[in-house]
Amino acid sequence: MQIKTISIFISSVFGAVLIAFLVFAYLSPLPKINPTPTFKSLTIKNNQPISWAKSGNQAIGIVDYGVSNHTGSLIPSPVASTIKTLLALSVLSKKPLSINQQGPNIVINQADLASYNSDLALGESVAKVQPGEIITEYQALQALLIASANNFAQILANWAFGSTSNYITYANQYAKSLGMNETTVSDDSGYSTATTSNAVDLVILGQKAIANPVIASIVKQYTAVIPVAGMISNYNTNVDPYINKQINGIKTGNTTEGGGNYIYSGGYMGYEIVGSIVDAPNLSTSLAEGPKILAEYEKLIKIKTLVPINQEVGYYTLPWGNRIAVYSPSNIYLPIEPNVRYSIKLDLNPFKISQKTTGVAGYLNVIANQKNHQYPILFRNTYKSPSFWWRIKYNFQRLSNLI
Repeated sequence: MQIKTISIFISSVFGAVLIAFLVFAYLSPLPKINPTPTFKSLTIKNNQPISWAKSGNQAIGIVDYGVSNHTGSLIPSPVASTIKTLLALSVLSKKPLSINQQGPNIVINQADLASYNSDLALGESVAKVQPGEIITEYQALQALLIASANNFAQILANWAFGSTSNYITYANQYAKSLGMNETTVSDDSGYSTATTSNAVDLVILGQKAIANPVIASIVKQYTAVIPVAGMISNYNTNVDPYINKQINGIKTGNTTEGGGNYIYSGGYMGYEIVGSIVDAPNLSTSLAEGPKILAEYEKLIKIKTLVPINQEVGYYTLPWGNRIAVYSPSNIYLPIEPNVRYSIKLDLNPFKISQKTTGVAGYLNVIANQKNHQYPILFRNTYKSPSFWWRIKYNFQRLSNLI
């Protein structure tokens, strides 16, 4: 009787241990599966000389890829009305507009008329106003960016920030946040020679501005009609549709002390290129050289297909026999600019058995000019979960290795 009791006890213990092991084996986490990339990392550099203008400090680069090339001095100098682009961005950060919106009304007062008369007497660029005039935010931005009206720089700074002083504080902080580390804003219009920048910073500014749909819609206009002032014309004569120089923006600036300054832009193969010329002998020189630099730069850009749409770039081999492929859901192109080093690497995450295969497996990373462009890589197919017996076998082996 005692022997039978002991036998039953041992069987019960063994059964309990077996059940515990089976539960442990089934519920224990399975290993993460490391990927096998088929896309190989690579580095690309396109070494080619650039045809710069003979005078002035210059810079250029594709929007979203930063400033890729520059020449000449980077010492800040007066940049005149090109800095009005920063005012436009600042106003829109406080008073956002969507494309085709006119925005809120601005009522012109007696102080605005006095400012107009003062600027006019000094020979500054202005747009006529009168007390009681009602002008929309969009029309005021047209006066600022097309007519380059200094009086509208003050109107917009006061309207959006309460005072020019408040705007200057904001603009300097905003400029630094954009990476314009060599820019100092001392007034609202750029008339002050203490408002300085350099060619690299102006490309950063131009790239940010041309990516704004409202600003882009304005700076490509050769003429516009606004209240009181009537027809206004763009100082950036390269946007004249009859000239057809492929320039679609963005801002000129000209002073005796600062020479001819110019931020220009143009589209190429679905990309937007922004360049700048600072401290040229005069504005006419900058306007003549900008389209030439742009046209020559476009010839040096090589568009490379890194990964075609739906192409497999790697896979996961699951230890119980399944294979999960990963692919690019879109064509991944790279505009290779001259003298830029591109590092391209596929980073796939380890695969967890419990996760779904409907999300992102990782990213194709393209690093250039200290900017990282990420392109999502997706799972192509689902997988079958491991069987109960495979889990038992796997965890038994794992337990045996521990013993």
